[in-house]
Amino acid sequence: DLRLDVQYAPQITEFSVKASFGLVLSQGGTIYAEAGSTVNFNCTADGNPVPSLSIDGPTTILASAELKKTILKTVTRIDGSRDDGVYNCKAANSVAVAPEKRITFNVYELPAIKFFDLNGKKESDPGQCRNVPTDAKETLLCLSSGQPNPHVTILNPEGVVVANGSQQAFYNFNADQKVNGTYQCHARNIGNVTATALRSICVMNSPERKGLSKGAIAAIISVLLFVIVVVLIIFTVVCGTKEGTRRFFRIPSVDDPPIENQPVITHPFEETEESHQKIRTESINTSIN
Repeated sequence: DLRLDVQYAPQITEFSVKASFGLVLSQGGTIYAEAGSTVNFNCTADGNPVPSLSIDGPTTILASAELKKTILKTVTRIDGSRDDGVYNCKAANSVAVAPEKRITFNVYELPAIKFFDLNGKKESDPGQCRNVPTDAKETLLCLSSGQPNPHVTILNPEGVVVANGSQQAFYNFNADQKVNGTYQCHARNIGNVTATALRSICVMNSPERKGLSKGAIAAIISVLLFVIVVVLIIFTVVCGTKEGTRRFFRIPSVDDPPIENQPVITHPFEETEESHQKIRTESINTSIN
């Protein structure tokens, strides 16, 4: 019997990734596997003679053998950047070398909330309400971890997004009764896994201040100003003349009637005809004597 052995160039029929646990996700042409999982790279080719298969990764050849049409390689304890990169599946026989196939591979880490509390504070028990004084200016900060960097959102008690960002988000607010309630922080990177944390904010009423209030102080100042204005008006009306000024300050005048048993007082600054006549009379008497 004649047997015809037809030789032909190899062709890669499959290049895939499977993980021992967790999700294997494809996004934007990149394959993701969860950190810590065991990953199988499956390279299958067809050809005659049986092709030699190899899989090389970012730093080293993972496998090279002639194992019929399929080769599996296990990579354990994926640790992120060491295993991220481009993996190539190659096939060759004595006829030709097959066009290689590539997989861009990255390790993902599930998102986690590392901190969700007021900025600058030591994180407290999520079940406890964070007390904030009225009118205080505070920042609610949410920090996350994960690979790729998670997208972080903060929701207010009404469920409205008030802040978002990559890997972290912060919400600035002035404390009043409107910000009371429970806030949520969500962190998500790829897939449907979302990390969530809660933080309750309780705005405290300001303690009562001892002493006069600002309104009472303003009222007292207004009354004092009114009294000063009234006094100035009265002074202006009454003291509009020299006589009025004398009467207001009770300054005696030469025209005032003498007080019983008191000498008549002549104001030193006021010269009258009577005072001049008295001075002349006294001078004449002195000369005669």
